[in-house]
Amino acid sequence: MVALGFQELKLHRIAANCIAENTGSARAMEKIGMRREGRLRESEYFKGRWWDTLLYAILDREWAALPDTAPSQLR
Repeated sequence: MVALGFQELKLHRIAANCIAENTGSARAMEKIGMRREGRLRESEYFKGRWWDTLLYAILDREWAALPDTAPSQLR
């Protein structure tokens, strides 16, 4: 999806968030090159309680600079 956003849709920045306790989601975003930009305290109400969320993002130039990314290749 990130490749589609940068290569086909020509986006400049892609952002995502996850519940802070969901370490698997956070790890997945870091693995594709996204950087953690912040923590929003008690910003999501889910399953009867408030949760902190983490904000991640990646810029087009950061994506292009990743070692396994080629401009004409979709991952």
